[in-house]
Amino acid sequence: MIDTYFNDTPMKQWTVTGLALLFGSRQLLDDYQKRKPYSAMITRAKLMVENKYELMLDSRSTTGAIFALKNFGWVDR
Repeated sequence: MIDTYFNDTPMKQWTVTGLALLFGSRQLLDDYQKRKPYSAMITRAKLMVENKYELMLDSRSTTGAIFALKNFGWVDR
């Protein structure tokens, strides 16, 4: 399911919410991330979304990317 999401969805549209819709809710996505067989896979998927936002920092409008990255735990220094 996750591979299909990233293959069929343009990178510009990748979101954690998009991933959560695959599982039914944000809570279910987080619950699956805590389960051993799924943990690495879901962590990597979220990291791919985070990477997309980091790449957006090189564009003109970075406000949305900065907001998203702060929700991933990034901080201003």
